[in-house]
Amino acid sequence: LVARGMNDVRHMSLLPDWLWGRLQQELPSQLPLDSLKYLDQHGRDSVMATSLWASELTIPYFRQFLQGFADHMAEFAAGVRHLQLGIGPEGEWRYPFIGHYAEAGLSAYFPCYSQRALGLFAETMLDQYQSLARWQQAWGLPDLDLRQSAVLKPVVIGITERLLTPESGVAERDFCHWYHDSLVGYGRQLLQLAHEVFQQPWLNATLGVRVPGRLPRLVQADSALAELVAGFISEPNFPQARSSQYAETLSQLVPEMLRNRCRLLLTGAGVHHGESEPALLGEWLVAAKQLQLPVMAENGQRLSLDDHPQWDHLIGSVL
Repeated sequence: LVARGMNDVRHMSLLPDWLWGRLQQELPSQLPLDSLKYLDQHGRDSVMATSLWASELTIPYFRQFLQGFADHMAEFAAGVRHLQLGIGPEGEWRYPFIGHYAEAGLSAYFPCYSQRALGLFAETMLDQYQSLARWQQAWGLPDLDLRQSAVLKPVVIGITERLLTPESGVAERDFCHWYHDSLVGYGRQLLQLAHEVFQQPWLNATLGVRVPGRLPRLVQADSALAELVAGFISEPNFPQARSSQYAETLSQLVPEMLRNRCRLLLTGAGVHHGESEPALLGEWLVAAKQLQLPVMAENGQRLSLDDHPQWDHLIGSVL
């Protein structure tokens, strides 16, 4: 469930209050409303998309909306060639950048500090290590009950502060894999749901996923940090080749059975990046080519294509 924003933040579209209220009614009594939202370590939230960690509550709404659209618009299905899915903030498959920038001296704002997110992280680690004692040993924290969200939160904050430093170790790698895999699994689940809903008479329509071709510049100036916050890479220190990580992410997102029906829509194509980095178009394009996924490109900047040089820049950035 997402709200597609506009470039001008004064006209940014947010999810309506009635939706949050409806979802809150379905929350277990012990979980606060913020469990439905992306929340950073300072308690700030994003209301442009529901949190993927609340998917058991939100997926039924996705199914209801998609099925309603498919039924209501069925008479036009023969003329529809493409269906674009919105899977995250501004319709893009990624995590939100809350506040957009990391402040000097602080870690980046990872949006994974809701009680629900921390609880699911703990469940994943307990399943991975089979016991609390083994988890504590692996992380070198024998005296902490990491199952408790109040205990786990400061530990995760410390993890995000050590990412991309020589101090990064087992805990940092575990966190990045969980964070990345959560986003991939959520996107794959929604793609499979759309494929199930849009059967006959919709089978001639391809299914699209919007992925950003650029990300905000973070104060730390290392482009890998923005990619980690967005959820695109799972290894903090790039033991694999960069393009290999993107190809692996894309292959996990789009199951082989859906690759003939899916295509990528790359946003930010042809934008003179200025304060934004890194330019991800090349990484996504190389990965898509390896998987033989069709690609479309989008330039969302108003008046950015009003002369030939700007069109040349758009074409050159894609080619």
